[in-house]
Amino acid sequence: MRTQTLSGGFTDPMLTSPAYHIFQADNALSTLKQVVGDDGWKKALKHKSGVVVHMKNGVNKADKTPLFKGQAVIQGFSPQSIFYVIGMRRLWDENFEDGNLIENLNETTSLTYEVSKATATSKPRDLSLIEKIECTHDGAIIFACTSVESSRIPKVPGRVRAQIKLQGWILEPIRGSVNPATRVTYVVQENMKGWVPGFARKSLARRPLVIAAINDYLQRKADRMRAQKKSSQHVPRPSVFGTTNTLEPPPAATRRPHSLDSSSMMNPSPTSSNHSSVRSILAEPTGKSLQRKHITFADTSDISDREETDVATSAKPTGSRHLYPSHRHPTKKIESLESLKRLSSSLEGWTSKGEIAGVKLYTQALPEKTPFLRGDGVIEGGWTAEQLCSVIHCFGARKIWDERFENGQVVERFSQKEYLVHWSLRNMFPVSHCDISAITSIETNASTGAIYTASTSVTDAMIAVNNGHIRGHTDLYGWVFMPNVDDRGRTKSVNVTMVCNVDYKCHVPGNAAKVLENEMMASVANVRDYVEKYGCPPYIRRVAGKVVEEDFETKTGTYQITYIAKHEPSQAYKQRKSGWCTDIRVHKSVYPGELDVKVSPTHGTRVEMTADHKSVRIFTTSPEMEGKRVVVLLTTEHRMMKEPIPVPVKSELRKEDAKGKKKKNGFTALRMLVFTYWLLSTGICCSPRIIGTACD
Repeated sequence: MRTQTLSGGFTDPMLTSPAYHIFQADNALSTLKQVVGDDGWKKALKHKSGVVVHMKNGVNKADKTPLFKGQAVIQGFSPQSIFYVIGMRRLWDENFEDGNLIENLNETTSLTYEVSKATATSKPRDLSLIEKIECTHDGAIIFACTSVESSRIPKVPGRVRAQIKLQGWILEPIRGSVNPATRVTYVVQENMKGWVPGFARKSLARRPLVIAAINDYLQRKADRMRAQKKSSQHVPRPSVFGTTNTLEPPPAATRRPHSLDSSSMMNPSPTSSNHSSVRSILAEPTGKSLQRKHITFADTSDISDREETDVATSAKPTGSRHLYPSHRHPTKKIESLESLKRLSSSLEGWTSKGEIAGVKLYTQALPEKTPFLRGDGVIEGGWTAEQLCSVIHCFGARKIWDERFENGQVVERFSQKEYLVHWSLRNMFPVSHCDISAITSIETNASTGAIYTASTSVTDAMIAVNNGHIRGHTDLYGWVFMPNVDDRGRTKSVNVTMVCNVDYKCHVPGNAAKVLENEMMASVANVRDYVEKYGCPPYIRRVAGKVVEEDFETKTGTYQITYIAKHEPSQAYKQRKSGWCTDIRVHKSVYPGELDVKVSPTHGTRVEMTADHKSVRIFTTSPEMEGKRVVVLLTTEHRMMKEPIPVPVKSELRKEDAKGKKKKNGFTALRMLVFTYWLLSTGICCSPRIIGTACD
């Protein structure tokens, strides 16, 4: 049996199977190791950075596709450090647009998707790649990839599918030096499909100069770190390089360079948004006329008590690259996202705990970790993955659907999709005054529309331990939203998976632990209930600057953000897209009638609402707005007030009795039973009044 490909040709289905992809990856790795030592290499150029590029006509006599090899020594960094930066393509490759992990075929082999930006003379290019990594006993890292055909990575209109015959890195530690040093070799062989003209060869010959770009990035970061250590005026923040020139990446065998960076839900690339299944429910015709919206300007005093101030009064406002600090926990970020993908990709190792309210529940015990909990469900109603993700990240919404969540704060933003957060959890005896310091990351798979959001505990100087609180710990608090679309590309439903564990760092009696477990497992059902009752809260799709404050009140629909404006976008953004602005997405479920939009300051800003009333856009109209604070306030007098969501517990506690009536105060009664049992088991005596207060 043969299957027809998108190009109109035919291919054996075996050639698209995982087994054949693994064979291709193994072959690419062995070819890379062989070809670097072969004869026949001729010097093509020597760069001022010290990178030497050689060229060779094919892997063997029958192969006429030219290969290019670049080599150089990077001083001060180990292979692990360099490999980590290779994976963070956005840091050093201006042409890189997006990269996503599609599937881990085994511990060392992955199927990935990669997109390069469009240029003035060409469309965006994308690649379907199989990758393999090998770590040797002497500390070397070898990484190779090659293009493959896969039904999971279909061709995308508007993008040119490139073909890489071989691409790889060899990172070898140089022994005998006081400071670490690494010999870096980069090989690339691209199928140009026909005769390769001279100018194309020159362009390919410059590809290995990425070694120089990586070295430049590493040295700049090292210089910044040394400058911070010398500074005595400010407390230095931990650098991405820590206290030495050696990064702390996760074990190299688990790294996936092409899957580390992906487009953000908050700031998707123009190319990915065209084919993504993430669409707003408002796009569907309702047959009803839309209510008009009010857009009004207000003085600063009308919007809370925030002042219009410059970010820096003593210095000229700078570009957006200075708005965000370097990520202080990059390894934790990568580990949390990879852990979420691994734990949610299959049910292997999970133990079923039944099904509650349409959500399948599982647990998994891992060595030296608090057991993981998992809930799998489907949320209907046309909500998109992006909208559901906004419910997870909106603290105002989470106070309602998450029984244990009391409050949250974004302490620092490293980008539009990476935050340092501080969560406060509600008391439940004996768990009292517990908080969590964590980083949160969002990643979108451009080819499938799936959104991954992962949080993991970190120690950060900006979130000091409060002596009156217990600092809890979570290895992972993650969500996966996988959209299901119809023939027209509209979202019908979303498969939702929640994976988490929480260590409260105190002894929790068995029955109390069961209550906490039930509450966490109810999260998927609670999010579903929330959007059905309260709708989708406003969220920032893109910010022209940096958000410093954000707040939403579910019951009134009041939403307010403050952000530092960046008047001019980057040159790369200008080349790809026009209309630089802050884009706030709104939904008719929260604003069914008139929507009042107030913006401060009034001078230098302009507000527009799209014709479909899905988006409020704020533009800066003057260069003087660079570095200024802009406050946006959304209010409505037509909020549909509904009954609050029942306290989230296992559905057994909500089941109707034989007469069809719901049990009264089932959760409170269970709490009192657990608490009383704990008191009796520990020998502590309390009055009934104290017991009742603790259980309220």
